[in-house]
Amino acid sequence: MNKRLREKCVAALLLLLPAAAGAQTVDERALLLMRGSDGLSLSRLLIEHKDSLSEGVLAAGNAFVRGCQGDAKQAAKLMRRALKKYSDSFDGPLEAQLTFGVALQQHRCGRDRQAVKTLRRFLQTHDSFAMKTLFQQYERLFGASRAYRQKWKGALDASIPFRLDSVGPPEARSVAVMLRPVVNGQAVDMMLDTGATMHVVSRSVAEQLGLQMTDISIFLDGMGENCGWLAIAKTLRIGNVEARNVPFCVLDDTALADDLAETAHQKNIIGLPLLQQWGCVQFDFKSQTMHASADETIDERNLSCGFSDNGLLLEVRHHGNRLQLIPDMGATHSAVNARQLTGQQHYLTDYLPHREVEFVGWGGRTAGREYVYPQFDMAVGRTVVTLPQMSVLEGGDYESRLGMDFFSRCERVTIRLTYPAGLSVMPRH
Repeated sequence: MNKRLREKCVAALLLLLPAAAGAQTVDERALLLMRGSDGLSLSRLLIEHKDSLSEGVLAAGNAFVRGCQGDAKQAAKLMRRALKKYSDSFDGPLEAQLTFGVALQQHRCGRDRQAVKTLRRFLQTHDSFAMKTLFQQYERLFGASRAYRQKWKGALDASIPFRLDSVGPPEARSVAVMLRPVVNGQAVDMMLDTGATMHVVSRSVAEQLGLQMTDISIFLDGMGENCGWLAIAKTLRIGNVEARNVPFCVLDDTALADDLAETAHQKNIIGLPLLQQWGCVQFDFKSQTMHASADETIDERNLSCGFSDNGLLLEVRHHGNRLQLIPDMGATHSAVNARQLTGQQHYLTDYLPHREVEFVGWGGRTAGREYVYPQFDMAVGRTVVTLPQMSVLEGGDYESRLGMDFFSRCERVTIRLTYPAGLSVMPRH
């Protein structure tokens, strides 16, 4: 879902809520967490304040958490029940977000017919122009997913080799995970980007690979808002598995900033949907092999899958404080928004060196101030990884990200995207 539009719509709900104390204040906190797709904090809130929440918000919250923990089928069922039974508890903007969440969970289960019906039923009873425009767009996307149903064949336990390539200017010492799939019979280098909710290529690459273009538009948030088009690859082979009817988002070549030294590796992207084909994926950085399995389990429950979007959010600890970052193998370096380091503002401004910086990617460039935080410890579950330095960004609408400077310091990284979702790491010795 378009992030900015979703936030504007749901923000209207908060203005309409009456200012009461006790249970209603807790309800507002729960609604804010749903608005931000923060299933991790919402899960704790539901446990700590179960008796203070209204029945409708509690029911919606439990369904929301279930979806964020990777159980799409149960989440769609519980949310439909909550919307039907407690419809009077939800204002229009929140009802729209939760309805879209139901459709997205149905889409994740491969139930695109039901997803389209869910959106159409909502459109029949609501006349919001913004919601109609957005829902009609996704109705076409889910309809296309049904028409071009993606099919995978090959080993359930996939084994996929990757490379760690040096990218960008040499002084940056940046690396990227590079795959070499065969798309429509042509081998092509593509960067793995776990922060991307779709596979992305430029128009020139789409033409080179012979992708089947459609007239269905797709909006993506990068360094700016980008409008692309849905295209279908008839076949994609990678490692020991093969897929048919693989969707791509095609963006104009001009959407990528033109500094080739910094952005050449971003031209072709394999996104998170590749990992979502399996229940669990392990990256072995020592052998440079990705192992995918449907049934491997891990102990951590620190990962949130977006309920009404497709992104991931990982919770780590820094000096006892919880930080939430996107686990993003498409980002060369990690960065934390200064707003997350509450209580350390004076330390940042009085003691840390800073500089004005510019970031480059799809959508262009954005500028801000970077503080260099030395020896930044992060605990992922019971494992602590220390970065020599962390970029703390101020002055822009930055999303905190855990990049390749973190992941390349690990021997193994395991990501589980089905219930219960989690991420674990084994540092290099």
